[in-house]
Amino acid sequence: MFAMGYFRRKIRRGRRRAAIQAVANAEADDPFALLPASPNVIEGQDFLRLAAVEIHPDSARPAGVFAAAYWLRDSCRCRLEDKQRLRRRLRWFERNLTIPRDIPPAAIFWFRADGRRCVHRIWGIVRTLRANGSAIRMVTTRQPGRIVYCDALQIAAIPD
Repeated sequence: MFAMGYFRRKIRRGRRRAAIQAVANAEADDPFALLPASPNVIEGQDFLRLAAVEIHPDSARPAGVFAAAYWLRDSCRCRLEDKQRLRRRLRWFERNLTIPRDIPPAAIFWFRADGRRCVHRIWGIVRTLRANGSAIRMVTTRQPGRIVYCDALQIAAIPD
């Protein structure tokens, strides 16, 4: 798999970024059709993380988008409509995303790029956070660190 030429890998990275950005914009009728299907194996797979500027106390890394959303929801600086919107969107993730047990506090969660439902839905939370002044950035990688948990939509990894 790693024997591909330099130019072929560069094109694939460009397609991946374009696909993720297209879902972020969510302008198409069927955003799920925009992401290419990835194999179910982890080696060589793309992972996506949306992170805030604030540092999370457990991992000493930028806080994930869920931590930022819960902080905003519980703060006083958010309008009532945005709090309700965040509650609805977070409730979907609470029902559909597994919360694993016994994960080390230093682990960082990443979405699998082929987890289309999550990737599509997370952008609603990101838009609400940005509308309330939170700076959120997107990071993609193929090497998130030592993987300590994996399911169909996400992984948890301890950074190298």
